[in-house]
Amino acid sequence: MNASNNNDINILDLPDEILLIILSKLDMVDVFYSLVNLNKRFNQLVLEPLYIDHLDLTVKTSLDHNSPVDNQVFNQIRTQVLPRIHYEVNKITIASPCMEFVFNTVDYPQLHSLPLVYFPQETLLQYLTTHLKVGILGGIIVKLSNGNEPNLLTLILLLCKHLTDLTIGQFVGGNVNDSTFNLTSMRLVSSTLTKMKINVNIFDDCLYILHGYFECLSTFIIDIDRISGSSSNIDNTNKLPKLKCFSLISHFLTNAYDKRTVPLLRRMLNLEELTLLISVTTVKLPYIDGTHLYNDFLVQMPLLNKFTFSINTRVDDKGVKIDLPSNDDIQNSFIQIEYQHLDSYVNVMKIGSRCHAYSLPYQFDTFFYI
Repeated sequence: MNASNNNDINILDLPDEILLIILSKLDMVDVFYSLVNLNKRFNQLVLEPLYIDHLDLTVKTSLDHNSPVDNQVFNQIRTQVLPRIHYEVNKITIASPCMEFVFNTVDYPQLHSLPLVYFPQETLLQYLTTHLKVGILGGIIVKLSNGNEPNLLTLILLLCKHLTDLTIGQFVGGNVNDSTFNLTSMRLVSSTLTKMKINVNIFDDCLYILHGYFECLSTFIIDIDRISGSSSNIDNTNKLPKLKCFSLISHFLTNAYDKRTVPLLRRMLNLEELTLLISVTTVKLPYIDGTHLYNDFLVQMPLLNKFTFSINTRVDDKGVKIDLPSNDDIQNSFIQIEYQHLDSYVNVMKIGSRCHAYSLPYQFDTFFYI
């Protein structure tokens, strides 16, 4: 801004509280690179404990996804910033190229959360077993024998014995029909983890995680590539009384809603917040509306106070005309169960039909079948 124009505001004249709000809206990487050592006041603001509590060492791309930091920029942050703030950092979000430098520069004794983005599985395995030496790990380094690759999730839990918040996503590679972390062999438990956010390939991965391995888990956010049938005998009936917040997102059409998704949700008796994005295909059956959702699982959740949803139903009529509810019927079915803030549409096609019902305001990144 131009300070000589009487109609402009000089940013230096703004109070610290306003400047901190402005800084919080910018990429932390840009702030560190541009403002550290600019002057004493900005040093104090940028290195303020409340600001650096979550150290996000990624930058936002035009698609609003995280990406790694430029090497020159990061080198300045590594040498001039990290040694001054590492005792105050509780959470670090980091991409693969910066991992070694971040954790071989200083220790982080207060670190309790480590979101990892843009990590191929092989790269993450390498860093976990050769480079990662942070305070929460107690100096433990696991060395692998040739050809002996442990389960990634098990390895993280082995190293981070006091972890309370774990985010794992955006892995590269792997067969989408296989278990993401070979969870069938997982035997390690965590008595401290309360929040997990994870992307997996198959529905069985979700069931294995909820099979008693994380006794304190209260918030579980999962993105499942495909929800399909399974030949495994993993239990999907035991109640989950400690789970308070659950989010399930799955973009691919599934014909296993009744057999897999509904039994899972019925286990969550004390759930307070539920987020559900799912696309369901049925044969000669009506759309999933408010009445179905209530009878399927909502009636089992007396403590639920927030339900965010986007539910697509594709009906295959197999050439046989069936009576399907209108769009008004769909919306009335939600109003009858006291959900007022929603919208929906029905699209009758030459073969089959489709319905989309979703809560408002719309909270998801994708909107299918427009």
